[in-house]
Amino acid sequence: MGYETRYSLDVGIVKVLKEVKGIDSYGNPATIFVEEYIDHEKLENEISKVSGYSYLFSDSCKWYEHEKDMRTISKKYKDVLFKLSGEGEESGDIWVKYFKNGKMQSCPARIEFDPFDESKLI
Repeated sequence: MGYETRYSLDVGIVKVLKEVKGIDSYGNPATIFVEEYIDHEKLENEISKVSGYSYLFSDSCKWYEHEKDMRTISKKYKDVLFKLSGEGEESGDIWVKYFKNGKMQSCPARIEFDPFDESKLI
């Protein structure tokens, strides 16, 4: 058995710079950077390959190494902000983790209730 979590990833459409070798206008070797758009599905597939799971974002799973794997992916796409959300099996186990350039911010959910207000009794 083990603890399963439902994951979702939010990155939208990602624009990255791709290094391309070429020739400048004088015929000399040159390196240029071209903007390239990477779609959400491609990133999900790449993360699935790094993690070893092919179904990460379609079903609950035991992805214990998600922080390590997401740090690895975020180092590859340095300027991209990844937002990974998770909801575990236990009540209240809800969180969001942000990844950028190999760094992570973890934000657990806070569940709050309004204080009692007798005037709201109906």
